[in-house]
Amino acid sequence: MGVKVGVDYTKDDILEEIYDAAMNVFCHGIYIKSNKHPCGWDFIDFECISEDESILKYKFDVNDISDGCYNEHIYEGLTLKEILIIVEGKFCFEFVDIDW
Repeated sequence: MGVKVGVDYTKDDILEEIYDAAMNVFCHGIYIKSNKHPCGWDFIDFECISEDESILKYKFDVNDISDGCYNEHIYEGLTLKEILIIVEGKFCFEFVDIDW
């Protein structure tokens, strides 16, 4: 995980690029830093966002975070932009089926 220097993670076009990359290349979501999970990361699932909803306006439900393992979460009810502001742009993708 690393933060790309000079990238403004609050810009709409960057948020849409993150969403597109997660949906088309990676595991349909991103991992974000979290003190709530024992490993220090929580998975924000993008599969719950319907085709007629925008990643820019979607507010994540507690069930969209780490397979709904929490009753409540600090990121619940927030947009992707709000989450990335809290984590200072620190997120990572998960690879799907790497064949070594």
